[in-house]
Amino acid sequence: MPLDKQFPLETQKQNQQQTQGPSTAPRQDRQGSARDNKSSQAEESVNWLFLDLNSYFASVEQQEQPKLRGKPIAVVPCMAETTCCIAASYEAKAKGVKTGTLVAEARLICPGIEIVEARQKLYVEYHEAIKAAVETCVPITETVSIDEVACRLMGRSEQPVPVARALAQRVKQAIREQVGDTLRCSIGLAPNRMLAKVASNMQKPDGLTVLTSSGLPHSLYRLKPQDIPGIGGRMNQRLMARGVHTMEQLSALNVEQMRILWGGMAGERVWLWLRGADFTVPKSTHKSVGHQHVLPPKKATLPPASPTNAATLRRIASLQYSS
Repeated sequence: MPLDKQFPLETQKQNQQQTQGPSTAPRQDRQGSARDNKSSQAEESVNWLFLDLNSYFASVEQQEQPKLRGKPIAVVPCMAETTCCIAASYEAKAKGVKTGTLVAEARLICPGIEIVEARQKLYVEYHEAIKAAVETCVPITETVSIDEVACRLMGRSEQPVPVARALAQRVKQAIREQVGDTLRCSIGLAPNRMLAKVASNMQKPDGLTVLTSSGLPHSLYRLKPQDIPGIGGRMNQRLMARGVHTMEQLSALNVEQMRILWGGMAGERVWLWLRGADFTVPKSTHKSVGHQHVLPPKKATLPPASPTNAATLRRIASLQYSS
């Protein structure tokens, strides 16, 4: 049932007045607010810096092999036409190649594309070097993945927006100078970790985006609900079934409506995060472990795959007992 039927229209209007703030003001006022946003940022602060490496595997290969620089390349798990791309350079992305594109299709839509077999050990080595470079500028709070890190900013030496911007630029420069000049990253600065991650995806490649409390939630309106971490395909379908198709509609919901949509406290947490609240949720003690290894077609059936299967099971067991 659409939310405007599930909740009275008058309640909807009151909720918008309570939660949206300036978004219910006349257009002229909103435009004025946007013009003032840049100057107001100088007086605001952010709590998180989120770094997302751009086309990481492909960029590492271009760093290692200068002949590949400026060319469309795709990184694959094994050299086979039937496999798919696990990474693509921005030159390849401009032609329509992306993660998940089959190699045969990539060759069709991007003639001349270079196909490179993945080197996981090399990517881990670069990952460690990049973390070391970042930490010459700011301590890393969490390593999110092989190509993402999150840093909590502390005090007036890091949190004011102009200072945080300069810090982000130093991080970019440190990676280029200490690790490799083909490596680019997009950085998001925001009041909380979730919004900093969102900001890191808003300008690629080599972007720097700042989200401040005064600009929320209006600065998110050009995004889609699925751009928010935690809103996947199923959750997006649930939102659309209730009449929520845009970020503006999502931002207009009150806490109770968000609880209903998410089925509990998770909805309230998202509601608070979208408004800049900064808090962490204790990690669950329940987790799964896994490991994968892609085989070329000739080894993808039994018995040729048996040794790899056994090694994979041993790897999973080691992950389980080391966690």
